Amino acid sequence: MTIPNDIAKTAFFSISKRLSPSGFSKLVNAINAARGSRVRVEVDDGNFLVREGELSVLVPTKFKAARFQRGFARRLGLLNKEYLLEEIEFQSGDTIVDCGANVGEFSLLFKTKSLQIEYIGFEPAPSEFKCATRNVSNGQVHNIGLWNTDGELEFFLKSDSADSSLIEMKDWDFKVTVACRRLDAVVDVPRIKLMKIEAEGAEPEVLAGAKGLLDRTEWITVDAGPERGFDEKETLPEVVNFLTKRNFDLVRVSHDRIVALFKRSNA
Repeated sequence: MTIPNDIAKTAFFSISKRLSPSGFSKLVNAINAARGSRVRVEVDDGNFLVREGELSVLVPTKFKAARFQRGFARRLGLLNKEYLLEEIEFQSGDTIVDCGANVGEFSLLFKTKSLQIEYIGFEPAPSEFKCATRNVSNGQVHNIGLWNTDGELEFFLKSDSADSSLIEMKDWDFKVTVACRRLDAVVDVPRIKLMKIEAEGAEPEVLAGAKGLLDRTEWITVDAGPERGFDEKETLPEVVNFLTKRNFDLVRVSHDRIVALFKRSNA
């Protein structure tokens, strides 16, 4: 009898929650060995190091490790599709600004394309930032939040589900105070090929703080789904209005995750 994927997935996560880090690693490795997968997980200073051949990624939680359970090609291919990157022709030397870098896996996507990009990432969550500094081999990651002013704000963390935000939401685990900056106050490059924004509801504030960079940016991809605050509002209307008023054309919207892709009209 074949067990349906959704039932198997639910059972896997239910069992995983009760396991120690080493027990989780052993379970994942046993499952992958049985099905002929090369993906392996090991505990690394309280985090999880996921490997497949020459590729590796350090993540802070079991949930994030499980995202690579089906292989790096599948996980990174999903990122490529979710952010609508099929529309963009990248070249080595392009600058990518990643607002909401998490563990920096976005940079791995370009590594698998054999592209030498200039990567600039921003991640305020302490555990994710620690992993990102290991994962980003060709670029830089800053441990700050992005906002429409410079200062300090409370950052609400839901690390297991990767839904942490500068805007308070339901069921957050704990909060920390983080330094926040305007993006155009910390990035000074002549040209940005792609700006990716995933701010868990704070996309309008991130964009407002990036005004000084928009005329140097060719493409912007924004996760504008229902994640803003307790009401879990979408930010798509505000994002579209903001960017179309500033010479960006809306190229595509993916309604699976509500990601919008924009291109500067005079680029």
